[in-house]
Amino acid sequence: MAPINIRKRRIILLTSILVFIILVPLITLYTSGYRIDKNLHIRKTGGLYISAPLSGVKIFVNEKDRGETSFLQGGIFLQNLTPDTYSILVAKDDFWPWAKKLEVKEGLVTEAKAMLIPKEPKGEIMLNNISKDEGTLSVKEKEILNKLLLPKDSLTLTVDKNRNQKIFVDDSDNVWIEWLALNSPLPYYFCNNQECTTPLLIIDSMYNIRNADFYPSRSDVLIVAVQNGIFAIEVDGRGGRLLQPIYKGSNPVFELDDKTLYILDEKTLIKINL
Repeated sequence: MAPINIRKRRIILLTSILVFIILVPLITLYTSGYRIDKNLHIRKTGGLYISAPLSGVKIFVNEKDRGETSFLQGGIFLQNLTPDTYSILVAKDDFWPWAKKLEVKEGLVTEAKAMLIPKEPKGEIMLNNISKDEGTLSVKEKEILNKLLLPKDSLTLTVDKNRNQKIFVDDSDNVWIEWLALNSPLPYYFCNNQECTTPLLIIDSMYNIRNADFYPSRSDVLIVAVQNGIFAIEVDGRGGRLLQPIYKGSNPVFELDDKTLYILDEKTLIKINL
């Protein structure tokens, strides 16, 4: 095999140096979290963390299956994402799907927790006629029934169990949530486009809000009784605020006892486990 002449050696050497000069900055940018976006601009990447309160939940990002939650893993974390808006779908059999469009920004992790409400919650009718069958209730259940029978004020107030935030319904039947822990930063669900607000308007209602409370084990989901139903609504307004049904009837009001929802609809008392 004939040796490579000096001219070819110089070309190979110069080409190698040129490739090295081009690749080193690109590799450095890549390892530092920079990517080329769809407009061919070099931008620092961000991340996305989506969690769900249940195991066996499938999480899709831009229609691509990104994994399933388990007892040990309550969500997915995607990093090195080009800043953009991403479509999120969280789904589980027998639960209403949760869908959002969330923006990923440079150098930041966008966080969200899916709201999953069962399509057919497990429940039972405790009394068909409260005026006749009240004797079958326990002492605790009678106390709850008495609360349900009290007239609802136009202004109600509920504080969460950690006393960090409260719900109130104003005279115009608008539902608000307010952060009370002033020495602590506002949770992400009080923020939209990096603007954080408290109190935060959740429902601008044209109908009478009979009562409102926090969904069990959630500080970012509310339960409201309005019109002919009881609904769960998320506090997080990014990409639209989702409203999902829990109960449909005539004119229901509710009281929450831990994870049990007691509903009085006309003269019928119902218990639902959430």
